[in-house]
Amino acid sequence: MMYINQPSVIIGKNQNVWAEVNVDYIRQHDIQLVRRTSGGGAVYHDMGNLIFENILVDDDTEFGNYAYFAKSVLAALQKLGIDVKMKENSSDLIFRDKKFSGMTMFKNGTSLAAADDYV
Repeated sequence: MMYINQPSVIIGKNQNVWAEVNVDYIRQHDIQLVRRTSGGGAVYHDMGNLIFENILVDDDTEFGNYAYFAKSVLAALQKLGIDVKMKENSSDLIFRDKKFSGMTMFKNGTSLAAADDYV
């Protein structure tokens, strides 16, 4: 599933909002604050981001394997001539030695979700 969010700050389930987010700023600029069900760092979404999410039911054999979930997006970008790769031992996607995307995963019963945020 691919989608685009309205302006929002997404924080991990264990993050301290007051340490990670300028709450006054997001209130003044009508930016939503959302806590996701998985861990990971704070990210900003807006109409310029493309987010993809994989939802699997009854198959968690690839849980924790970020490369498995990123391979189709990496292949598509590489086919377009964009030199992207995955950082070793990480969920980060890299372009010109800079992170442009990160992934997170969570399990809920027999379901697995992996999401990737693109800037």
